[in-house]
Amino acid sequence: MRKWLLPGMSNMLFAIRAPVALAAYILALRAGVFPWNKFVGTLTLLGGLSFFVGLIPDYNTLFVSLVGVHSNFFHLPFLFLMAKVMDSENIRKIGWFFLMLGIPMAILMIIQFEAGPFSYINMGAGGEEGQQLGSAMGRIRPSGLFAFSTGPAWFYSVVTAFLLYGFFTPKAFPWWLMLSSATALVAALAVSGSRTLVAAVAIITTCTLIGCCWHPRMLLKFARLVVVLGILGWAASYVPVVGDGFEVLFERFYLASISEGGSGGTAKRIFMSFTPDELFFDAPMLGYGLGTGTSAGMRMLTERGIDLMRVEGEWDRNMMEGGPILGSLYIIWRICLVTYLGWNALLCAIKGHMMALPLWAACSLLLLLGQFGPATNLGFAVMIGGLTCAALREREVSEAVSADEDENAEEAEEPGQNPDRKILPQT
Repeated sequence: MRKWLLPGMSNMLFAIRAPVALAAYILALRAGVFPWNKFVGTLTLLGGLSFFVGLIPDYNTLFVSLVGVHSNFFHLPFLFLMAKVMDSENIRKIGWFFLMLGIPMAILMIIQFEAGPFSYINMGAGGEEGQQLGSAMGRIRPSGLFAFSTGPAWFYSVVTAFLLYGFFTPKAFPWWLMLSSATALVAALAVSGSRTLVAAVAIITTCTLIGCCWHPRMLLKFARLVVVLGILGWAASYVPVVGDGFEVLFERFYLASISEGGSGGTAKRIFMSFTPDELFFDAPMLGYGLGTGTSAGMRMLTERGIDLMRVEGEWDRNMMEGGPILGSLYIIWRICLVTYLGWNALLCAIKGHMMALPLWAACSLLLLLGQFGPATNLGFAVMIGGLTCAALREREVSEAVSADEDENAEEAEEPGQNPDRKILPQT
């Protein structure tokens, strides 16, 4: 809608999820299911402090601070609300939707890959031509139905998670849907030109493999999965456009590695994302103000002739906006959230429930390091994180059912409870 249907309303559609989330919160409060847990409580307190402290600098405005609240705090409670009202059947229906949509999305990405950078089909948000990022060999990074190329990266992360879940869970999805979606994933991966998507698929697959280590049968299934994906990739490489896509993708990796100084430079760039040490000492004690590091906030301040420090990493932005104290607390909150979800997802996998772990792997980097300023990143972080929280209930329900069965069995074993029970002689 922001590209083709209503480009003039791009800025308004940017925040279209906010009234939906607000309505959900109001309904949840009325129904008594709003998730007042420790994470939501500390987030509310931290958000309130960050908002009022951000208004102290003279150059910051109320609207810029509200943009910061929208990006950093407002949507995150929705993650826990999803877990309150959704069950595994709801998650499977959403997974079915993602697997189905992944097929036409891959076809669209192939068409965008073949088209030129200034083609109508490759427009950016607001209907602007030439806004898609370049890949290599004169190709662009297809954005699919999204405004920019980050959308397909996170979208197909969800597709990968549900494919792995469906592979290890019999009858979760029909076989024809699984095969078609897997083929679409290989094609989208080839033409994406996205290192983020490749890394996300690798992380999700590795985490799923770790979860299979407690179940020998699942390890055998995983080996078969690797063989199937290898055959699909080999067969797809003979399709001309997919083969060209793989060639461009490899060239993209090569050029990026050279620009970053080789593999050591790439590793250093990744490591620096986890170390906002310079801004810890350089940022003001109370920060520059909530929202000043977002794209929308910086644009509004620039229009008023104010040019503050510009940063690329998300943790750097958090430190710049909140300062060493509030910025560090917000980063610690995100680390605790990802750790909590990851540990419980692993426990689910150990119990034999493989829904939560692939979903956690799909959202872990977004929740930990993802930039919440762009609407696509924020939306996927909250949605996949919410699906992960809802999937964690699978273990809780299973343990509750087991506890009820044990209790019923104990009651049946009490004298007089089962008169037909035969007492066998002791040996």
